[in-house]
Amino acid sequence: MRIPRIFTDNPLNANQAVIIDGPAANHLSRVLRLTAGHPVVLFNGKGGHYPSKISDISKKTVTLLPGERSDSNNESPLETHIAIGVSKGDKMDLIVQKATELGVTSITPLLTQRTDVKLNAERWQKKHGHWQQVAISACEQSTRDTLPEIHSPVRFTEWIQTARQGLTGICHPENGQRLAALDAQKSITLAFGSEGGFTDEEVAEAIRNQAITIGLGPRVLRAETAPLAALAICQNLWGDF
Repeated sequence: MRIPRIFTDNPLNANQAVIIDGPAANHLSRVLRLTAGHPVVLFNGKGGHYPSKISDISKKTVTLLPGERSDSNNESPLETHIAIGVSKGDKMDLIVQKATELGVTSITPLLTQRTDVKLNAERWQKKHGHWQQVAISACEQSTRDTLPEIHSPVRFTEWIQTARQGLTGICHPENGQRLAALDAQKSITLAFGSEGGFTDEEVAEAIRNQAITIGLGPRVLRAETAPLAALAICQNLWGDF
């Protein structure tokens, strides 16, 4: 049986007991039906993980005793930051999940001119928390020890004027440069529109703010396909693929 990996936001130190509650405790005790002494890997998303053992199980909590810290050494040397126009349905869930598996450093949900998702502040906050949980689950599955940063949704016009990491590219099917034609990168920021892509006005605004246009081949890619294809290309060119 594969040793389960569990995220906790508690501080982790060798030989200092950690109490897990909520869905994670339920998963260990009731879904997997683990018992005292069973191995579990703990991580808190800040790098490194702790091989641990269950020391006690109660009705609502599981107590674990971490061992010495270990490092997976599977973080990419390339920093990849993606900004995504929020789409309808669960497309953003798919992007967050797969981008995390592909080693993304951070994700920023964008509200663009073509974003057709209208939520109040409370529901956006819930969405943000949900996307963070999707990233946590993807880290548990993919053995990543470092959690990508999921930013709160922001309007494209605000985001494009802020300081960004490394070269910034806005994906646009017309006259975009191929990623393979760029110089080697240590950090790159890529922006993708929702359904229908960015408007000409948004592309012009990006170029005025020192972004370049990026193309991803002769075919039109779906909103959820483009960022994942671009991440895979970047990892192949400058990362660890």
